[in-house]
Amino acid sequence: MVRKNSASSFVVALTITFALGADASAQVLRWATQGDLQTVDPYSQNELLTNAINGQVYETLVGRDRQLKLTPSLALNWQQLDPRSWRMQLRPNVKFHNGEDFSADDVVFSVERARDPASGLRAYASALGTARKIDALTVEFSLAQVNPIFLEHAALVPIMSKTWCEAHDA
Repeated sequence: MVRKNSASSFVVALTITFALGADASAQVLRWATQGDLQTVDPYSQNELLTNAINGQVYETLVGRDRQLKLTPSLALNWQQLDPRSWRMQLRPNVKFHNGEDFSADDVVFSVERARDPASGLRAYASALGTARKIDALTVEFSLAQVNPIFLEHAALVPIMSKTWCEAHDA
């Protein structure tokens, strides 16, 4: 009989230990850095920490894999039509945080907004040339001059929702 109670006590003690252990692992994470996030507007500042944090929220047309090779992101594929024009087919069924569909309108808007003289990403967006919507999921870029690193620039310009920006006067 004593053994039975010992076994049950052991099970109860073990259950309590696991329960307390689970709570102990849920701790507050404190993070410190020399700088602060400057803004959540991805075009306002071109600063490393701000870009890194905003990169967790906004996506670009082209991304990078673990070997830092260029990979599709919001653009599913692309082709260079001639030395000064590129066409990108956009990924279907992408939605913004508010449920809106992502489309070529958002790309055209984002590139134009990032080209603004006040933008910290103006150099990258300007290097993409003029973006023009072909259809809902196709964008064509016309460049003023040849840009041999066009895709590198496409990996640096975050895409925002045109509708959201206009509704919030951004």
